[in-house]
Amino acid sequence: SEKDHITVEDLPSYIIGEKIKGQKIKINGIVPLKEAVEMVESQLFKIVQERCNTTYEMAELLGVNQSTVVRKLQKLTKNANL
Repeated sequence: SEKDHITVEDLPSYIIGEKIKGQKIKINGIVPLKEAVEMVESQLFKIVQERCNTTYEMAELLGVNQSTVVRKLQKLTKNANL
């Protein structure tokens, strides 16, 4: 850690467990619900991709099917390339 002390957020997922800890959703303004959901999913998938090696691990951490993870990643990748 670059800080003076180590917090739970600094620990890898295999130490802190299966759930994502320490991450909060912040709302800074009002946007259409569909856009807000896409923004949250995008941020969540970035965090999960950093912590997991496979889509199966990602699915377990997020509590969804692996096929859902693959589909969402494809959608996020497609939208990023536009």
